[in-house]
Amino acid sequence: MSTIAENGYNSLIYRVAVASDRDNVLDFIRKHYYPEEAITIGNAPFKQDSADEEFSVSVIPYGASIIAVDPVENDKIVGAILAGPIEPGEADLMVDESKRCESENKKWSEILLLLAHLEENANIYERYKINKALHIHVLGVDSAYRGKSIGVNLMQKCFDAGKSLGYPLVTVDCTSIFSQRIAEKLQMENIYTLAFNDYKDSNGRQVFNPPLPNTHIKTFTKTL
Repeated sequence: MSTIAENGYNSLIYRVAVASDRDNVLDFIRKHYYPEEAITIGNAPFKQDSADEEFSVSVIPYGASIIAVDPVENDKIVGAILAGPIEPGEADLMVDESKRCESENKKWSEILLLLAHLEENANIYERYKINKALHIHVLGVDSAYRGKSIGVNLMQKCFDAGKSLGYPLVTVDCTSIFSQRIAEKLQMENIYTLAFNDYKDSNGRQVFNPPLPNTHIKTFTKTL
């Protein structure tokens, strides 16, 4: 799938990311995703871990991740959405991995527990009577290219890729108000909402405290 943008920057090309894009995609999300991602900057140390980065780009081979490139700028990546499959039992696997890495990487351990919590409470397998779904892990747009519907286009292209690959449903945990607005614009269904100040550890400590205006995580779905 490779298409010219219908709106926004007319020269942009949207295409499925492939294995050879991995390093460029990783460089892109380091610059244009993680520095603003709510659970990254809302939990000390205020920088992503290498395990987090590897988790994000590991989904590229599944064929549902989309990048926007600018041919005028030597095919520079200006937007990316990274998505991969999830199945029943995923939350348990994340909890197990969280326990395994807790001593060496507390932040990544806490992020895994949060992701498991979101999946358990969304309960998509029972809710929609399905046994698999496509989950969006990352959505980022170059700050110089924002306000041109690139995020919306990336999401829509991801939906199209997911449908062509046979997924019945797309899910996304939107940690920022900006990604939530994109999901709402695309008429995704909000099935679970979690306030950051309600998510605490066993000692009553708020685990994630991102800067305003990010106050909630919202899980959205889209039937394909």
